[in-house]
Amino acid sequence: MNKSNWRIKATALALGTTLLFSSLGQAQAASTYTVKSGDSLHTIGLKYGVSYQKLIAWNKLSSPVIYPGQTLTINTEKEPSTTNKTNTSSNKTTYTVKSGDSLSKIASKYGVTVKNLMSWNKLSSSNIYVGQKLTVGSSSVQGVTANTSVALSTKVVSAAKEYLGVKYTFGGSKPSTGFDCSGFITYVFNKAGISTSRKTAAGFYSASNKISSPRVGDLVFFRDTYKSGISHVGIYIGNNRMISASGSKVQIENVYNTYWKKRLVGYGNFS
Repeated sequence: MNKSNWRIKATALALGTTLLFSSLGQAQAASTYTVKSGDSLHTIGLKYGVSYQKLIAWNKLSSPVIYPGQTLTINTEKEPSTTNKTNTSSNKTTYTVKSGDSLSKIASKYGVTVKNLMSWNKLSSSNIYVGQKLTVGSSSVQGVTANTSVALSTKVVSAAKEYLGVKYTFGGSKPSTGFDCSGFITYVFNKAGISTSRKTAAGFYSASNKISSPRVGDLVFFRDTYKSGISHVGIYIGNNRMISASGSKVQIENVYNTYWKKRLVGYGNFS
């Protein structure tokens, strides 16, 4: 074999090896995940180090609602972050607002409240714009906020459970006469210290911050029950369960049971 032929074959072998490992790398970059009870796009995203928006895009989901047994495609290639930096000396994070962001989404991402973000950035309204730099407060402040939120959520659920078994009454707003779904939410929230006027289920939906990963005490919304559109609201109590005034009484149900699953719209809160 002359030197020229040897070089050609060596080059072809090297190129073939490179393509082989490149193909293997691409095959390993994507995997699938089967949704388990209690999962949310937020928790799955944390597991793989990606955002829930990426999961929605990769799986062409029309909403952040998922269900046990569903198979999701995960791109496991980590993408370098170039827009958000952490100042470790002060435990503060600078976040650059992207298209589609809201204060609610950013607050949910960092486990803080909208009020915190507005305070840290001296905002007079919740309006933000693409490219805006936001400061997310120190971890110690976030810890206090998280503990406060947990205590309030526990208070909401405890108050709600006091009225298990109270009869369902359309338009009802107090235990003595019965509750409908929105009357129950209004009564429980006010008792727990969250001041709110009486709203319909659709009214609560419009007023809430939409979230992809529900926490105990958040609201869960459904459509097309007794009328078209947003027509039912309950309080999320964990493990895919809610407490609400439905059927004949205030009761606890699974949001993924046969009836509710196909009517589930999403979750919201008033942080």
